Amino acid sequence: MARADGQLLGLATDGWRFAARTDDGVRLLSASGSVLRDFPVEATAAALSGTHLALRTDNAVEIYDTGSGRLTKRLSLANAASLAALDGEVLVTTSASTVTLRRLTDGHTLALHTDGTAKAKLTDRGLFVAGARRVTFMPLDDLLRRLGG
Repeated sequence: MARADGQLLGLATDGWRFAARTDDGVRLLSASGSVLRDFPVEATAAALSGTHLALRTDNAVEIYDTGSGRLTKRLSLANAASLAALDGEVLVTTSASTVTLRRLTDGHTLALHTDGTAKAKLTDRGLFVAGARRVTFMPLDDLLRRLGG
């Protein structure tokens, strides 16, 4: 069980870790509630994958190494864009009717368009994209091929 003297608002989980917003930034907790690391970053959203923690800040997504706490990448992002997912080396953001996937290793991007406000969920099997009237699924192999890998 995790406790805090102030705010402790859940942002993301990967099944065995939990990222929560605190009064001082973002706290990474184990499944048992032990503090793994504190990140002094004001974030509105987070995503966890392996050794990466993605944090949505005012005008960027910042990627941190969960072991060292070091900032490894900072990607400028329009204020209207939302952090949707992080799986391995693929970061997913949404903005209006567009889902954007970015491979962290080389920056290659793929934009997918929907009818209406875009929502996305990346899993180990593929990508679900929802628009105003339909949900589509793209298998991971197809996604990686379209992303150029």
